Amino acid sequence: KVPGGSSITGKSVSELAAQDDFPEGFLFVAVIREGKVIITHGKTKIQAGDDVVVVATAEDVPRIGELLGERAGEEILPLL
Repeated sequence: KVPGGSSITGKSVSELAAQDDFPEGFLFVAVIREGKVIITHGKTKIQAGDDVVVVATAEDVPRIGELLGERAGEEILPLL
């Protein structure tokens, strides 16, 4: 879950992707908000309490915790 104090709360996926420090090998796939799955697009804003589904390269996995907050990575399935 994205905590309220996360640096990504309130930002759109496109805003995040445009940040210089945002990993290139990191892709938001979906947000689960109030039990509903939302397929993300550039205008999707990340909200506190969202569960996010991301795809990331192995070297970018450590950045997930930094971007999404303490509980990030609870269910990491390494694919790449």
